Amino acid sequence: VASRDNEIIVHFVPVTFEPGNSDSLRKLEEMNGLATCSISKAKWAKSIQNRSANQTVASLLVYLTDPNAANTLLVSGVLVEGKRVQTAKAIKEETRCYHCQTFGHMTNGCPRLKQDGNDVPTCGKCSERHHTRECVSETLKCTNCKEEGHASNDRTCPIFIQKCEALNKRSPTNQLPYFPTDENWTW
Repeated sequence: VASRDNEIIVHFVPVTFEPGNSDSLRKLEEMNGLATCSISKAKWAKSIQNRSANQTVASLLVYLTDPNAANTLLVSGVLVEGKRVQTAKAIKEETRCYHCQTFGHMTNGCPRLKQDGNDVPTCGKCSERHHTRECVSETLKCTNCKEEGHASNDRTCPIFIQKCEALNKRSPTNQLPYFPTDENWTW
């Protein structure tokens, strides 16, 4: 399993890139001067089904086995399919359940589902009891802070911000621009 500590996000990657193909990953390593198998896996940041019809680039999550290799890509960018693209360190954020919309667990660990496998989900858009994808409401209401005007996935939600700040206190290296190594510049 790849360490989340060495996860970077690569922006503007041509959608023709095949992250599930090990040959594509080995070529990516070679083109960027990385040791073989430095990249343990890669995946699109958002599902292919959510792309627009004419989309030509997307963001890619790349998991590296070595923090030095990750820092190399953060400093120089990534050469992918002949194009140099931007990178950033992936910042950990508090997990949110897509069933009940609350923080601290994912759907597969939702206490409501464990209690009742037929539990109706809470909409991430309006906070009513139905699937978010079925929502027709024009009113946004956050399940977490109970405020109207934004959905449960809004990054400006005061509860989301509070949860992320708490996570950063528990993991102070989370917001550093590089992965800490023996090199002083990474701190």
